Amino acid sequence: MTEFKGVSFSISSNSQTKPQADYYAFDQCAAFSLPDGMVMLNSYRTGKRILMPADSVGLLSQCTTFKSIDAHIEHLINIEPGVAEHKQQISQIFEDLKHQGMLESAQQLIGRLKLAPEQADHPADFAGVFIRTCDRPEQLSRLMGSFADNQKLYGQAFRFYVVDDSRKPESGQQNQKLCRHYHEELDLDVDYYGEQEQKEFISHLIQHFPAYEQIIQWLLGRAEHFDSSQFSGGRLLNHIILKAAGQRFAIFDDDAVCQPYQSPEADHRWNFNSYPKDTWFYENREQLFNAIKPLEFDPLSSHLEVLGCSVGRVLRELSAVELSLDTLQGVSSEKTRNLSADTRVLITRNGTFGDPGTALMTWMYQQGGKTYQHLIEDEEQYRKYASNRTTWLGSHTFRAVNESALMTTTLTGIDGSQIIPPTGPYFRNEDYLFSRLLKFIHPDSLIFEFPWGLPHLPEPARQWHTAKLDEPKTVGILGFMADLANNVQRLCLAEAPQQRLDYVGETYRTLANASYKDLSQGIEENLLHARVAVINDQQSMLAQQPDSPEFWKKDVLRLIETNKNGIAQVDQRLFPDAGIGESRQQQVDECRKTLGVFGDSLAIWVQLWDYCRKNNTRT
Repeated sequence: MTEFKGVSFSISSNSQTKPQADYYAFDQCAAFSLPDGMVMLNSYRTGKRILMPADSVGLLSQCTTFKSIDAHIEHLINIEPGVAEHKQQISQIFEDLKHQGMLESAQQLIGRLKLAPEQADHPADFAGVFIRTCDRPEQLSRLMGSFADNQKLYGQAFRFYVVDDSRKPESGQQNQKLCRHYHEELDLDVDYYGEQEQKEFISHLIQHFPAYEQIIQWLLGRAEHFDSSQFSGGRLLNHIILKAAGQRFAIFDDDAVCQPYQSPEADHRWNFNSYPKDTWFYENREQLFNAIKPLEFDPLSSHLEVLGCSVGRVLRELSAVELSLDTLQGVSSEKTRNLSADTRVLITRNGTFGDPGTALMTWMYQQGGKTYQHLIEDEEQYRKYASNRTTWLGSHTFRAVNESALMTTTLTGIDGSQIIPPTGPYFRNEDYLFSRLLKFIHPDSLIFEFPWGLPHLPEPARQWHTAKLDEPKTVGILGFMADLANNVQRLCLAEAPQQRLDYVGETYRTLANASYKDLSQGIEENLLHARVAVINDQQSMLAQQPDSPEFWKKDVLRLIETNKNGIAQVDQRLFPDAGIGESRQQQVDECRKTLGVFGDSLAIWVQLWDYCRKNNTRT
């Protein structure tokens, strides 16, 4: 037994090896409390077990990110200054932990990632590029023109599908004409998939699954009980997923442009860290395009080099991109626990220049480092940044992370070779729900991001309004359902994606049958958690930035105070997007209906998806 003030370990070893120039992370472990203040730890990674005092476990829980052993020791000293005089003993204890199999080596992890995958690595066929559009023919034409330029420059011809949700008949007619023009005059292989084509697809599915008619109509059809202004981007996404079932595919929004630009401070190396996000603010679009550098390559081909591939293959394909020990510095062992050469890239994303696609600008108050300094340099500039939606949002490295991923407003690649979930057809946050469910059924898959971006340029240019700082955090119906999936994910131990999808679907159906009191309370508690999180996050940022200028502090305090008021009052209107009725009863009823029918949809989704897969991939 080695003991010293503040920390004691029950590990024995004769090793006298000095720490190597490597990074180590203490394993994620199951902990079992025993009498006399001892804890048994069982490593999830290796199955190794060690016995140690509870106070030691508390300190080692601070060492689960990859650092040098010296850096870990300094970190422990900062936490518990009393251990400073025992640095040599602590160093030996880390050596003991290493030999006991409780520390993961970054060097060894990198070696494993570079191994050839155990199974043959054959990415699925590419179905094509799907463009979601709604009553914006001019912006669709701009995007199609950029596709034509891209094809002319680089010679790679892809198939394009314009998936139209236009509510105005004249918009649909213009979009059809655009597709014919770009097909006949500019040699783009483009198909129009509008209201009539969507109805024919729905009828075809109902013909084969007559018992599921109501669910199919709910997932894919236009709901008559919603007014024409109700957002229905999820409905289009469900069509796309089924039309591309069994294949890889890419999605664009119609107000993007297919021209890559290098991210600010681009660094051609790998990164496995989820945060921080790379963000930069510009006064306006003119300043943005004067500052960024266009790149000469085909962005679609870049996505396909990675999408659906294993990590081992991607490392070989991107052999010129640096993968060093520093790549893993600061990465949590929780993120690397199931990472191997066989881990699959399920989503590919690039960054966004221009409008970031977020309705609110409150996330700017979470920025640190250079971005924060940039925002507070001048109050007049800050006011412009806080209103003009002109930013860079993305990654400055090649980033591979195990997390749920929102689709970008420009280009997102999705590997649909295995079952992927649908999303809610109506209401906002359809991409948030989709990303959470995708993570739920494929928990070990990766999101891959490139250190470049595409422009997102809605017309006319939109504005953020600082008056939103006086509105407390809201969570829509689909956001509530996404949070539910996130909360129960740790309880689902099934391995097969189909079974995991059944599990979350049954969760929704169970809640749909809850009493009004329990469902209403669950919705409200989720909303309170969201508002409390804003308060805590912003208080933490203020504590980290004590020298912030008054204009910055004033707006952050507005945000905090608004959400404090929001948790002090009982909300009658639980959702901002329920669509039917303003009363609490009507809002809860709409949520109940959505939970029930979406739960039923997940129960039959595998059948629909598999039928479409067999038809899509039939030779």
